[in-house]
Amino acid sequence: MTGRMRQSDGFGLIELTMVIIIVGILVAVAMQSATVIVQDARRVKTEQEMEMLTKAIVGDPSILSNGRRADFGYVGDVGGFPPDLQALYENPGGYGTWAGPYLPPGLAQDSTGFKTDEWGSPYSYSGEVAITSTGSGSTLTKKIADAVTDYTLNSLNGTIRDADGAAPGVIYSDSVNIKVTIPDGAGGSTTKSYAPDAAGSFTLDSLPAGTHPLRLIYIPNADTLLRCVTILPRNKGTVSYKFASAYFSGGGGTVEYEEFTEGKRSSDGNSVTIPTPPGTNGGDLLVAAVVTDGNKASQLTPPGGEGWTELNISQQTGAVTLGVWWKLADAAESSSHQFTWGGNGQEAYGWIMRFNGQDPSAPINASAVDGGSSSAPDCPSVTTTVANTLIVRIGGFDNDAITVDNTGLSGHTSITMDASSSGSGNCSGGAGYKTQAAVGPAGTATFALTSAEQWRTMTIAIAPSP
Repeated sequence: MTGRMRQSDGFGLIELTMVIIIVGILVAVAMQSATVIVQDARRVKTEQEMEMLTKAIVGDPSILSNGRRADFGYVGDVGGFPPDLQALYENPGGYGTWAGPYLPPGLAQDSTGFKTDEWGSPYSYSGEVAITSTGSGSTLTKKIADAVTDYTLNSLNGTIRDADGAAPGVIYSDSVNIKVTIPDGAGGSTTKSYAPDAAGSFTLDSLPAGTHPLRLIYIPNADTLLRCVTILPRNKGTVSYKFASAYFSGGGGTVEYEEFTEGKRSSDGNSVTIPTPPGTNGGDLLVAAVVTDGNKASQLTPPGGEGWTELNISQQTGAVTLGVWWKLADAAESSSHQFTWGGNGQEAYGWIMRFNGQDPSAPINASAVDGGSSSAPDCPSVTTTVANTLIVRIGGFDNDAITVDNTGLSGHTSITMDASSSGSGNCSGGAGYKTQAAVGPAGTATFALTSAEQWRTMTIAIAPSP
């Protein structure tokens, strides 16, 4: 009896040792897991903080006003990148255009904490295009931009006409002064002056991203249009303005190109959606162009029930299809338009151009199409039957052998030149325009590709209001 009781008394030394070892292992695993969780939490919070710092520097693109970007952060106010992160919290040197702090409330409450990551190590930033954290033992990088010049050196193309849509011509071009006021990058501001050419075209250059005041002055009458221009990073926009009086012609209208919007199908699919140009008013002329990879000429269709009129849909040797349509905008125009095609999916690039001053009863005076394979696609000639038409050249190309934003159309103003994607199986398209004062042949024009490709082109002549 006594021997049996001894065998059941407590743990032996071996058992106790095993229990201690197992408990130690469990504690070590738990501590390691806790360390991983803490490290992951610090990483996530650091990445979130770097995102907030990025938005403080260049603004939040999701903040809009009247459909346009309204927040450009420090760069939008000052015109350059901050010399260090402290400049986001306090004025770096009596800058008159500085309007900070640019930090969100959670960061702005701590005058120094926003400059260190969650491990307590300072962020690396010195006016460049990235913020870096190394406190975790590895490198975390938040890219702000590809280059400083993406936000500091942009351009904007525009036109100025009188109340009747007439261009200033050689006589009046030196009577117009265009002034834009921008931050100079050092806390002050500067005003740049430009004069339009005879066609009323001008280019504002070396502009920082942001919203800037613009004045268009007809000098003899001291008549001034006050506007604001919103410049996006790597800007490629165009604008058009009119004086309130017929200074240049005293009568007789011309067609004006206003703006364009684009849509891309960057992977194989059966539709592409294009937003309506934001300044569209009832009665404006909308011209849509859609380029698809492959042959979709018999399947490509515009949105039903919206009143689009087909000008042409054609393909080139099964490699690329171009469709072009027009309509007069409704008083409450749809916010976007979906063009579709059947069969196998394809990539696509489409855009909608907005014009005004056209003949409301017969806006398209003439049109013609062409196709081929080369690095210099010809856009055909049309013969106009009324004066002061706007000649619009449109092209669709297989693959992406293009120079973005540069159509190569000599004597024309480029509207767009872009591709569905930069991968394989893609397509691209472009357009440009010029005014033709006299009745008669418009002549041909040539797009510029970087290598030989299959192409379709179209020329349309838009008639002015009589």
